[in-house]
Amino acid sequence: MIITTHEKALKAVSQDGRALKSVLEPLRTPEICLEAVRDYGDALQFVPEALRTPEICLEAVKQDGGALEYVPEALRTPEIYAKAVRQDGGALQFVPEALRTPELCLTAVSSRWYALGDVPKALRTMELCLEAVRQDREALGHVPKELRPEVRERLTSRGLGDKVPASDRLSLALAHCDANNQPQERRVTRER
Repeated sequence: MIITTHEKALKAVSQDGRALKSVLEPLRTPEICLEAVRDYGDALQFVPEALRTPEICLEAVKQDGGALEYVPEALRTPEIYAKAVRQDGGALQFVPEALRTPELCLTAVSSRWYALGDVPKALRTMELCLEAVRQDREALGHVPKELRPEVRERLTSRGLGDKVPASDRLSLALAHCDANNQPQERRVTRER
């Protein structure tokens, strides 16, 4: 259903930002686009390029860090990267490697274990690796080989943490990593 009036567009995007994709392009005003991304950050993908202002982009990533994917390169600042990663650690994949600081990486991994795969290898510290593995044992695939014995020791000495019972999963995961010497790539696909 195509939305053809300003009033209907504003009402629709206020209720569900995804409705922006059904708004006629000439009706996609800054007001309507801002309202849409405040409700649904990924609506930024339906905002005309000319309207992707710093304000609209910042609002989008504050609502959904993954909306960083739709922020124009010229508007990607350290501030917008930090806000996106604080909102969703998975947004780390959209941050240039040179801007992935230890603090930003810890923020990312603290909310999304799989962000460990986007942390530069030089920044994969014991603290960071343990944080990721505590959330999900699959993170072991991204733990540097030289840290795996200590990760194993720390986790087993603590009864393997909270979410997974002390079973063979840890040993199997570590054995798989050791045998292949390569982490399995895992990307979590976000709904659009």
